[in-house]
Amino acid sequence: AVTSLTQLDLDRGETERAWSRIEELLRAIPVEQALERVDALAVAVAAGVAAGRTDEAHRAAAELTATAAVVGTTAFLGRASAALARLTEGTDAVRLWQDAARSFHAAGLTFDEADTRVELAAALRACADESGALEQEARARDPLGGTETDRGRRDGHGLTERQVEVLQLLARGLSNAEIASELQLSEHTVHRHVANIYTTLDLGSRAAAAAYAVRHGLG
Repeated sequence: AVTSLTQLDLDRGETERAWSRIEELLRAIPVEQALERVDALAVAVAAGVAAGRTDEAHRAAAELTATAAVVGTTAFLGRASAALARLTEGTDAVRLWQDAARSFHAAGLTFDEADTRVELAAALRACADESGALEQEARARDPLGGTETDRGRRDGHGLTERQVEVLQLLARGLSNAEIASELQLSEHTVHRHVANIYTTLDLGSRAAAAAYAVRHGLG
């Protein structure tokens, strides 16, 4: 629950709050309980990077990588690759995100794979590979659009019908958890829809998305 709340803080741009929340959780889990710390460490890297806590993010990534090396499962290795990718730039970041996506795919972790492909798209775009970025964005959307019909039907803004519904609720000020309840989706699915909305509309925050919805009569 704490990791989900931290991710929600990050979605809202509340980076310091996200960092404080996940840091407190890590303090509460003894280092000896390595497996119980994995999810928190993965989120701590993202929160640390967002909050400018680079040293702390590197320490979290190092601990996560060490645990993954011992355990050796594809899921853990994927988390380690994703953590390191957040701390890397250029083609090295692309390679690490690709490794993470492959690991999550092999582990059958559909939503983690989708998360990773959105990040991979951003890394590819930073390397001026627009076609590669678009391909990864399409692959990230695929598990999340519901039916094939929903995925194929897009409005003039490039959004699926489901994404328009999410955007409308977001513009009303609903949290991801509230949107999930309203649309009978998982909170993780809503999180990915919001991320895909940001990517499609080239937006960077919930406030910007809400303003876009109002400007275009979607709010």
